[in-house]
Amino acid sequence: MPFLTILAFEADQTSVIVRDENSTYPCGVEYPGPTQVNDVIDFLCAAGTTGNNITIVKRHPPDHILSVSEVEVFGNP
Repeated sequence: MPFLTILAFEADQTSVIVRDENSTYPCGVEYPGPTQVNDVIDFLCAAGTTGNNITIVKRHPPDHILSVSEVEVFGNP
């Protein structure tokens, strides 16, 4: 099962979307928070999720910047 790990601060209300040319797959659900420095958030994707583009979305507040120190993506080729 593919998954994405984010090491992030202020990642409240964050979600992950995987896309390819024809499909969009949400990974897990929106992470409500709160987060602290050095928190690790795992987003589990459904079996069969494929894509070449990963979007990390911070819904609220829209004027805040999401600080991400590291993103790791795991899956099968």
